Amino acid sequence: MVQRRAEAAAAGSETYLIFEMQDSMADGWSGIGYEIWDLNNAGADETLTIDATGPGGGWTGNTWTLKDGDGNVLGTDTCCNTESWSIPVKVGDNMTWTVTEGSGTTGVAWSLKVGGVAFWSVQDTYANTKRFPTEQAFVMPGSLLASGTMLSGSTKIERIAATVGDQLALSVVEGGSTTGYEVSWALKEQDYDSVFSAEVGAADEVKFPLLSTFTVLGVQCQHNEFSWALVYYDDSQWNQGFQNMFAVGDWVYLVPTSSHNKIFRVDGATFTQVEVLSYDTAGISVAGYQNFNTGFVDDAGYVYLLPGNGNSYLVKVDLTFTSASTLSVNSNGFKGAILYGVYAFLVPEGGIIEQIDLMSFYSVTTLDLSYQDDSYLRSFSAGFTDGTYGYLVPYQDSFSSNSGKLVRFDLASFSSSITVDVVDFTTNSHPNAFYWYGFAGGYQDGTYGYMATKDSNIIVRFRSWTT
Repeated sequence: MVQRRAEAAAAGSETYLIFEMQDSMADGWSGIGYEIWDLNNAGADETLTIDATGPGGGWTGNTWTLKDGDGNVLGTDTCCNTESWSIPVKVGDNMTWTVTEGSGTTGVAWSLKVGGVAFWSVQDTYANTKRFPTEQAFVMPGSLLASGTMLSGSTKIERIAATVGDQLALSVVEGGSTTGYEVSWALKEQDYDSVFSAEVGAADEVKFPLLSTFTVLGVQCQHNEFSWALVYYDDSQWNQGFQNMFAVGDWVYLVPTSSHNKIFRVDGATFTQVEVLSYDTAGISVAGYQNFNTGFVDDAGYVYLLPGNGNSYLVKVDLTFTSASTLSVNSNGFKGAILYGVYAFLVPEGGIIEQIDLMSFYSVTTLDLSYQDDSYLRSFSAGFTDGTYGYLVPYQDSFSSNSGKLVRFDLASFSSSITVDVVDFTTNSHPNAFYWYGFAGGYQDGTYGYMATKDSNIIVRFRSWTT
């Protein structure tokens, strides 16, 4: 088992740990797990519960002995039946545990528990060397902080909230075992510095540590260069490409193209764990709901996929990533959304702004920009808001020619009959204003709005205007 360096960062700040488990063959463990125990309240009174079980009449002449770190006997008994004992101890105390073989060894099992949760269990199928330890040392844990299990032939990555300076202990639990040769695991800090790890082929005593203590150090390494990761996933559609991506909480969502009938997301912490929501499971028609442009998330955490060309259905993905809802909208081809209260205003490629009530998930109203005084308003690349107005970033007009006409509309008074404000940046007095068109994106910082052209390497900054 590989162990890490021992510098410490500033105590008290929030961080997290990462536990990775992988079994490259399907003949490994069934139910391998990890447990992280809290040792922060060292010295606090605790009760250790010992449960012993056996077939029929139970143990026959098998004796257990619990000692403290100084060798003082805290409890001992010879068991003939299935029984349980409670012994007062303190969190953080060093202990030793011995179980001797009597005349009845078949079917013998036991567990040590705290707060009703076992921190050391031995099944009756385990080898005698595990069922009958001699002076096996361990530290008395407090409460269980985190745990997880993994099926044979799979990969699992979990993130565990922690605080810099925490005193913790790690156990890796064998579960129902056939062979663990192909299994590997690693416990890492937030910056991926290894705390403990065990590689493929390591001996059981390395792969199954019991309450190995460590201190949470937090981020020690400041990365000064870009990092990258390749995500491999065994699904034919994984290699068919994606239209866009966006992050929501701990996950990065990949926006599917027309060749997909599944929605994928990847965990942002490790960029290795993939989850899939198929259209069939979500209740989405393959024929009607393909080709999405981008997506967004609302304040409640729901994910929305915006339809691209040829698709007129907005998809709302449930927080559990197990189901989805769909809404038929009045146009297709949207490049983003402007959020305002419970509403989303969809940024159109086709010239029709659509207002969606996110709470009830229905279309409130639409505004067709072709009925404005300037009927050529169409094909916007992005949208943003300053809290009062929505802004549509111009890309092309209705003749597919580059456009520099920024559209602004009042969010609070939005209706199908409002008049929008329009500024044509190509008519500005700046000598290079002729090239201020065909913008690929934009945003605002509270004072200025910014737009970047697609082809002429120009960024335009502007203040809001009055009409």
